[in-house]
Amino acid sequence: MRSGRRASARTIGGVTRLTSSPLRALTLAAALAAVAASAPAADAGTYTFHNCKTPSGAAAGVGDWAYHGNHPTSGKVTNGCPDGPLIVDMTPNRSHPDDDSARITFRAPADTTIRAYQLYRTVYVANRYNYWRKDVVGTSWNPVERCHSTAQPPCLRIGWVTDPFHWANDVSSSDRTDLVGIDFQLTCGEADGSGKACPAVAHTASVALHRSDITLHDGYAPRFDAEPSGTLVDSAVQLTGSHGVRIQASDRGGGVKTVTAEVDGQPVASTVVDSNGGRCAEPYTTAQPCKTRASGWLWLDTARLSDGQHSLRLLLTDATDSNVTEWGPVRIATANDACTPSPRIDSLTLRAGLVRRVAKGAKGRGTKRRPQARRKLRVSRSRGSRVRGRLVGATGEPLGGATVCVVGRQDRTNAGLVKYGTVVTDPEGRFTFDIPGGPSRRVSAVHRVPGGAVVADMRLMVPARIALRPSRRVLRNGQAVVLKGRLRDGPHPRRPLLVELQSRRSSGWQTFGTTTARGGRFKFRYRFTRTSGVQRYQLRARVARQAVYPYAPGASKPVTLEVRG
Repeated sequence: MRSGRRASARTIGGVTRLTSSPLRALTLAAALAAVAASAPAADAGTYTFHNCKTPSGAAAGVGDWAYHGNHPTSGKVTNGCPDGPLIVDMTPNRSHPDDDSARITFRAPADTTIRAYQLYRTVYVANRYNYWRKDVVGTSWNPVERCHSTAQPPCLRIGWVTDPFHWANDVSSSDRTDLVGIDFQLTCGEADGSGKACPAVAHTASVALHRSDITLHDGYAPRFDAEPSGTLVDSAVQLTGSHGVRIQASDRGGGVKTVTAEVDGQPVASTVVDSNGGRCAEPYTTAQPCKTRASGWLWLDTARLSDGQHSLRLLLTDATDSNVTEWGPVRIATANDACTPSPRIDSLTLRAGLVRRVAKGAKGRGTKRRPQARRKLRVSRSRGSRVRGRLVGATGEPLGGATVCVVGRQDRTNAGLVKYGTVVTDPEGRFTFDIPGGPSRRVSAVHRVPGGAVVADMRLMVPARIALRPSRRVLRNGQAVVLKGRLRDGPHPRRPLLVELQSRRSSGWQTFGTTTARGGRFKFRYRFTRTSGVQRYQLRARVARQAVYPYAPGASKPVTLEVRG
């Protein structure tokens, strides 16, 4: 058996195409399929670019095709794109020696190969002129199509000039792995080897390239040349408004294209790192559309994210859109709500305090001055309070018409922030806002500015209210009393609360026992054993400050017991 196949040729309408085996005649079905074919489909690690014109007819560059001639007067190139074709022809009205040639060649950029192509071309050759199309594989120039006027039968034309995208003008190749270039060449007289010059005629030989769609394979992922920097990726900064990250990157092949910010697994912002004068955008119109070294900024409006902690990752892609390099993740924190009291800045001055709210319908006494606002205020639960304050600028000027939000957080572990509402300052920068009754709280007045919040903090202390009832009020020494009680105010924690039972001494209240309250209720049994004569005891229950119960220390009203010895 032979080790290889003999190259064969076929001629259709004067067009000779070189193949590796005999082909059957072109059928109508094949012709229709060729008409329906579009640009080569791109796969992973590939991108397609267009020369002369895009599939929609828009203008595309031709600078990727380089002209070469044996002599200064061998030929010329005429760029009629996008309204017409890119034409290379041998100089008309001049006799050409038999070694003369003119060609246009495309070479894939460094670190890429040609995966597929689709070319629309028409060819004309006069007597003794010839045409070649060659695939460049490594250093080899492999002929894949020819049209020789001196061949038998002779070939003088290829395709339909009046219909640039006719199926007969389409030549395609796909699934290539080693192709690095494409060449269109016009020559003089080489087919017969006679050494005769080609005659001087008005139309010698020409190739018109109406459009080329070439898919390149780029097997290299882009990379970050430096750590991304900027407030967007600074975990120590609470983010409010728009923040950016600076990108410095490089790529072998099609060039650096986009950087995308992904938050909690979802893309939220993306930008082209460097547009390269608009070329780094599809449809690509050059073989290397994006810069191999690029730098730029990606900006994200953090108001699009919920306030709190997030995971941020950056994804860098090249011209293929499928070669991706990731950076991160890093933790970021956002605070954009108008009532969020962080991050705190001091560009303005906000002063605020608390006063007791006068009950509805109550009358003032005489001409008593209004009470002074305090940073700390002790008040009963049932009675609401009022925030009073003023907002001024850096030089002390009042800031009227500004929005101030009033928020609070119960004085217990892991309590959430509660928004009470907003108020607008008057022309003097002053404001008042009533807050409802409730447990002890840390109250803040907040005014948001670019980059953070101006905040005034206050503390509202509400004593715990306790009801205490003894099982008997008169008893003899040796008998026991059961003290039952409840915490009148919630919320009641799941964990038990410590309750102290105290008796009044000459030096003050002294604890004689402790118990725990569950669900707000408690009881304690005590037996009197050392009483002589008739004694009266005052007892009370007290709850100290505890992290799970949002109340200041409070005690019940004393109850009096009579014990006879």
